[in-house]
Amino acid sequence: MRYFLLILFSISIFGFINGQEAEKQEIVIGHLDKVYSDSLAQWRELYIHLPKSYKKETFKNKKYPVVYLLDGEMHFDYTAGMIEHLSAFNERTAIPEMIIVGIKNKNRWKDLTPEKDPFFKIETGGSEKFTQFLEDEVMPHVHEKYRTSGKNSIVGHSLGGLFVIHTMMNSPKLFDNYLAIDPCLWWLSNKYLTDYLARFDKTDLNDKKLYFAIANSLLSGTDTTTIRNDTTVDSYHMRSMLTFKDDFYKCSMNHLKVKSKFYEDETHGSLPLIATYDALKFFYDDRRKIQHKGK
Repeated sequence: MRYFLLILFSISIFGFINGQEAEKQEIVIGHLDKVYSDSLAQWRELYIHLPKSYKKETFKNKKYPVVYLLDGEMHFDYTAGMIEHLSAFNERTAIPEMIIVGIKNKNRWKDLTPEKDPFFKIETGGSEKFTQFLEDEVMPHVHEKYRTSGKNSIVGHSLGGLFVIHTMMNSPKLFDNYLAIDPCLWWLSNKYLTDYLARFDKTDLNDKKLYFAIANSLLSGTDTTTIRNDTTVDSYHMRSMLTFKDDFYKCSMNHLKVKSKFYEDETHGSLPLIATYDALKFFYDDRRKIQHKGK
């Protein structure tokens, strides 16, 4: 009986100590990296998520595609969890494991807009330098420091969505997959939207994919057809996206693979999570079909 009580006491103490240790453990989904930008003349922080297999000896030579996430401080957590989940199964929803690079903002109005708009009192119109920062500093830094495959995706919401479309139209070779979530294509009274439309069928987008997600910002009493006849400022955002979407019929000329969706039950703020999920499946649709066929 004495030995039984001693063993029971030892197990209890061991469990208590292990419980305390467990309470101290942290669940970490990423780490902070930094890069100094000569083009921006400042340090910039990057949120980095590495796949679970990245540090395993079995996968020491494996290279991974990269997702560059604008507004990283807002969208990093759920994007990392989503990709970890979808890449963990060899099912129809499977996508490859990926490195995620969330780019933290300092002034998103400046970084993500292509030209200064005098209507806004804040600083705008710095996307040319921000593109240079991405192309010449962030992407080489990531490629040198981490095992990347050379396949790159970019995700942007709102002003970030505008930046995604602007990058696709002006630097199409920079990324393979483009996700524009409820983009602010109305910028500078549709000046850039008009430019994009004029060049859309003349821009070589072969082997590129675009997922174009539209939130429900319809005015009361309108739908996606009738709102096109509205001329008020309140419908400006919605009309600009629908106008760009109308030009997708030219995709056969520029070879872009595109999918767009109007999310009737989502707002501008709620859309990013579900749109990212749907876009990831679209970007890797061929991979999923192959895996499903093999079952």
